[in-house]
Amino acid sequence: MTAVRPGRKVPSRSEAGAIDPRISARIESVTRDRRRRWLGIAAVVATLLALAAAAYGVVQSQFLDVDHFDVEGAGHTSTSDIVAATGVVRGDQLAFIDTAAASRRVEALPWVAEAKVDRSYPATLTIDVAEYTAAAAIETAEGWAVIDQAGHVLEFSEAQPQLIVLGGMDAPQPGSVATGASGALSVVDALPAAVGPRIGRIDVVDSKVTLGLVAGGVVSLGRAVDLDAKMEGLETVLEQVDLRCLIELDLRVATYPVLTRDQTCN
Repeated sequence: MTAVRPGRKVPSRSEAGAIDPRISARIESVTRDRRRRWLGIAAVVATLLALAAAAYGVVQSQFLDVDHFDVEGAGHTSTSDIVAATGVVRGDQLAFIDTAAASRRVEALPWVAEAKVDRSYPATLTIDVAEYTAAAAIETAEGWAVIDQAGHVLEFSEAQPQLIVLGGMDAPQPGSVATGASGALSVVDALPAAVGPRIGRIDVVDSKVTLGLVAGGVVSLGRAVDLDAKMEGLETVLEQVDLRCLIELDLRVATYPVLTRDQTCN
């Protein structure tokens, strides 16, 4: 038992447990502030959730799904083939379309060099394409293989296209690259604008290039080197020389063209 000094008042139980009014007021103030902060945070979270739900509802609504396809730049590839290649169908949600993946799928089409798929709100998918340019044709058992300047096979045609025919190389397969065509294609690329329409055929045998003139006769270029000088000489001869009864124009030496004519020709 604790001794009590004479004359000292022992505090009662209620007096011993009493809290200073200032401390009590401070505790209540802190509690109120904390409650207000949590209520504010809860209100912000609720607002954000409501906005997210509303946005999701709008995105999922029929007002933002794909209703139209706008295809630009296609000449050899049909609109239906391009749309099918995107993998997108009417009714798909416009916001969720992977436009980069769709662009790559369109670029896998034979004629398409570049493609850009994009969204045009509220309901249109736009597809802009750039196609390869046909440079020449190669005769095959299946018809005529149309190739671009890099030798990629763009399509097969039953009818002969209005293009320079390349000979002396293996027939390419669909979707492949024409092997051995680089030399002939370099000549096609070097042809002056005024000369191209007068060339009907290019043959490459043992790396030596021969041009077949539409009007008759051939032009021997030798190897596909020094093409600028040879093309300049060819253009000059075609403009200034009477080519009737021509058998061969030898341009293996660009600065020394030699003509051979059919002496029996009138």
